Amino acid sequence: MDAKITKKRLGLLLSYDWIKIVAICVAAVAVWLVLFTTIATKASDGQTFEIYAYIGVRLNSGEISLDELHDAKALSNDVLDFSTYSLTDDGYQDMVLQVHFSAGQGDVIFVADTADTVDDAGNVTAYGGLRDFLYTYQSNSLWLGTDLADYTATEGEYEVTYKNYFAQCEEYLNGFFFTAGQPDYENGTLDEEIAEARFRERIRKDKRYKKESEKAAAVQGEFERLNHLRDSYLQVKEWVTGEDENAPVRVRTCNAPADTDGDKKISAGEGTPVQFAFDLSNLENITELAGNRANTENMAEGLCLVPLNTGSSSEEDMRYETFTLLTYLAEKYDA
Repeated sequence: MDAKITKKRLGLLLSYDWIKIVAICVAAVAVWLVLFTTIATKASDGQTFEIYAYIGVRLNSGEISLDELHDAKALSNDVLDFSTYSLTDDGYQDMVLQVHFSAGQGDVIFVADTADTVDDAGNVTAYGGLRDFLYTYQSNSLWLGTDLADYTATEGEYEVTYKNYFAQCEEYLNGFFFTAGQPDYENGTLDEEIAEARFRERIRKDKRYKKESEKAAAVQGEFERLNHLRDSYLQVKEWVTGEDENAPVRVRTCNAPADTDGDKKISAGEGTPVQFAFDLSNLENITELAGNRANTENMAEGLCLVPLNTGSSSEEDMRYETFTLLTYLAEKYDA
């Protein structure tokens, strides 16, 4: 039988069977994509870290990368995906944020605490950056009361209680660090047996770890993560609860817009004092990463970082990455 491939035979094949050939190629690509999607590790909400910049904040996204954040231990190795997003004052910013937050996206957002805009009669025409953000998105923010107590706010007809982010982190760490069998996140020793058991349960379906040697190495990484988180938390707590106003990171007290005097209008700066933002004003070099556009002479002034209750906060073990991020920012950008 003459099975030699010639130009004529190849031409006839392509003339009559090209549709079949294209269909086979498309099917092969589709199968490969399905296989890749099934096998590949997909980052969960907790394994994705997203930094947003609110209106009025300049964010230099090229200044920061996941590799650098991993190397500096600003984010744990369990964070598999990282992105930044800057909002613009184009009239769609609220729709964009609402969609993102509803989808469980967003971990922290840079916001500038600026003054309200008023008209000639003294009426507020626009709230300042942080006040504007809290007016709409306070419920998406984490409470940072430096007294470590929860906060109850009246929102419409309901009372809403915000759990204290610091107290929650201490409770989390107390599940791993002990002294004489008693929870002691401050001075205790890491219970490696508890940490390993919890970590192995967490990665049970994680496709990154197929061999026992890979899991064992990852366990050691988990020990490092917990110790580093404890150190970072203690450092941030010392900064925000201490009396040093020049500490690298403080907690910003801002008046969330509210009619506190009962005159049925909200005047400039009027509102309820709340603590939902870390104040980065003392980090003079933070402007290499982000800056307050309203203050061109000192773009660090009024720059805040608001931790969000979406994104990594949906997973307890990934909920406190903000503390390691803050110590990284302080180390890198403190003058």
